[in-house]
Amino acid sequence: MVYWEMIKILFAAALTISPLMAEEKLEDFRWKKRLLVVTQESKPVAEKIAGARDELVERDVQVFFLKPEKPVSALEKELRERLKVNDEVAEVLLLGKDGRTTLRWKMEDFEIADLLRKIDSMPMRQKESQANR
Repeated sequence: MVYWEMIKILFAAALTISPLMAEEKLEDFRWKKRLLVVTQESKPVAEKIAGARDELVERDVQVFFLKPEKPVSALEKELRERLKVNDEVAEVLLLGKDGRTTLRWKMEDFEIADLLRKIDSMPMRQKESQANR
């Protein structure tokens, strides 16, 4: 599947995804967003993410799909270096709001329910949930 076709799936779901902007830095998201980074094209993963739109938005998740070619922005380069992305391995990675890598799945093992459970178990998310009640 072509990279942009996956992006269209997510835009159709109105999910908060982001093209990797040249001026953005990883630090810009710290304490504001949890980052879900998909390292290779995958229609099943894109559909899972799109299907969980509301749950991900509620949990302040920003989704990034890394392009298969060389990094085109400083943010993509920073994500690749920080996460030690290996282009030979298809993965989905979660970074917490503190900027730490919280979870790393092989793409074929990625499940939205596991992602949501992990986020909901984080102390910061528990505080957010209590504050919203």
